[in-house]
Amino acid sequence: MSIYGTGVRDIDDESNLVRMRSDMYRCFDDRLFVVAPKSNGTETCFVVHSVSEEDRYAEFRAPYHNTALQSIGRVSREYVFARFAWCIFIRGKPFPLGGVPRRVVRFGLFEKSDPTSKTEVMGGSQLGDLFGAGKSRSSSPRKSKLGPPGDGSDAAADNDSCSATEVGSSGKLESNDA
Repeated sequence: MSIYGTGVRDIDDESNLVRMRSDMYRCFDDRLFVVAPKSNGTETCFVVHSVSEEDRYAEFRAPYHNTALQSIGRVSREYVFARFAWCIFIRGKPFPLGGVPRRVVRFGLFEKSDPTSKTEVMGGSQLGDLFGAGKSRSSSPRKSKLGPPGDGSDAAADNDSCSATEVGSSGKLESNDA
């Protein structure tokens, strides 16, 4: 995106800033709507397009859906499109990851030739491997204890209390046991 912005921190670039009321910003951040180009037959303008069909957002959808924006000014159209894509792809992710076999058409270089399409039926686990984002960095397997409980091999796990150790003047943990 650096070719569309003007600085090193492109996401904070002025061309990626849209001024709006705080309640609208919250809805925009929650992906309730996107800004999309729409044609009325004679000209194309940017409009608020509601993407949520949930009943609890009907109050938002009624007055704002298909409302033309006054101007997006110096906002980069590429950033607007990136935000649109982010919203749509997040909503579409459950489809391939639903665990149901799907007929999938993939485009690419499958052999040393021109790009082609390849249609195949893939199972839920195959789709998860291809289209899942993988595990989060924060999700790590639970650490198993080294020995039976109470044998002293995993004292930190057996004792949830902080009274067993204190930070000494040297900055190191020191045991309270005599």
